[in-house]
Amino acid sequence: MTARVALAHALEGRDPIVVGAAAKTAAKWENQDADLDILLGDALANVLMRPTDGLQLLEARKTPDDPTWARAYIGAVMRQGDPEKMAAIWSTTKGETLDFTHPVAQQVADRLRRDPSLAPERVAEAVTNCTLLDGQPSVGRQVLDLPASSHLLEAAKALGLTRVVLGRPAWRSDADPFSGRGPLHCRNGVLLEGGWPDPMPRALVLGATDGLRRVYIDVKLEKGEPWCFASSDAKVAARWVNAALALAGGADALPPQFDGGLWGGSGGQP
Repeated sequence: MTARVALAHALEGRDPIVVGAAAKTAAKWENQDADLDILLGDALANVLMRPTDGLQLLEARKTPDDPTWARAYIGAVMRQGDPEKMAAIWSTTKGETLDFTHPVAQQVADRLRRDPSLAPERVAEAVTNCTLLDGQPSVGRQVLDLPASSHLLEAAKALGLTRVVLGRPAWRSDADPFSGRGPLHCRNGVLLEGGWPDPMPRALVLGATDGLRRVYIDVKLEKGEPWCFASSDAKVAARWVNAALALAGGADALPPQFDGGLWGGSGGQP
């Protein structure tokens, strides 16, 4: 009991040195106490970075209704990086089907194995964001000629968009995506996280969805200023940009003409 309490306390801080010492002591009672085995599995997989060993313990003590077990198991699966297991546990626990064969999943799994403080949900978040970014049509872009700014992100929320992603082309100077440094790489570009980029890249893509429909805006630097020059749906994109301009003008909320959200009864790419 003392070893179990000490290990549970050590796991709160996720410090590998502290957890390692507590796990070494607790290992004397492995396979004698279910709760202790779950904590050991968590320690091995998610702090000491031995996900395969941790999974063996967790699978032997499978208790899906136990939040401690479920959290440890999700983390272990994500850190191990098996796409089939990742898809299965995410579908079971979250009710969502995601493509964990996407290359960004392995990039994030590799980072999880380097840092015990990272949440396993980051894998699914990266896959979801890259799936949206990669979904930009390769043909059929429509001309747009409107200013771009960080207010596009503020306007997106006000218009009811559930997800907005930003991306740019890959650069030669980018770090290896598996180095644990630099941005994540999707199939069709680099995922930008942390809000509106500063400094502004020469080319930028915004992708957005309300959960049903999608729209994309291409942005470039024009005389040093960001400018929207193309979109998958110029009418919808113009509505988004005009909403951003309204907020840039100091409005506390969007004017009534933006009631109904981004599409406002118009079409949009399904």
